[in-house]
Amino acid sequence: ICSISARNRQKISFDLPVGLFSTTLSTTALILLEVLNLSGNLLGVLPNQIGQLQNLRELDVSANKLVSLPRPVEYLGHLESLRADFNNLRSLPDLKGLTSLSELSVTCNLISAFPTTIRDLRLLKVFRLAGNDLLYTPEWLVIRYAHFA
Repeated sequence: ICSISARNRQKISFDLPVGLFSTTLSTTALILLEVLNLSGNLLGVLPNQIGQLQNLRELDVSANKLVSLPRPVEYLGHLESLRADFNNLRSLPDLKGLTSLSELSVTCNLISAFPTTIRDLRLLKVFRLAGNDLLYTPEWLVIRYAHFA
């Protein structure tokens, strides 16, 4: 099941056969999507075409079987919220293009380090990373968010 939302803020839910997912993403009707919730679908991969959803503001891919996020996620310049909790993510792609991102949630994955470009995301206010395999806490993270403690 996939729930989507476009400019009129109406939510639409539909069943999406696994093999049809990447084909559907490349259709022009979905280019206007602002909210895409793919949580709880046992997805093993996201297609690179996800980067074509230029109007996307919220992306939730939590509770799947993702090992990585495709690099084109970086092209989602209007994305404000990215939730990828409860997957098998080992790393994150370079996120420097996500200049509107205010929430990044990647709890309960297998991430051991984060790309340093996260520190350049000036609008990032919520950064959830509990339950990962972090080897250390980056100094920039402590300095940037110390005043929130």
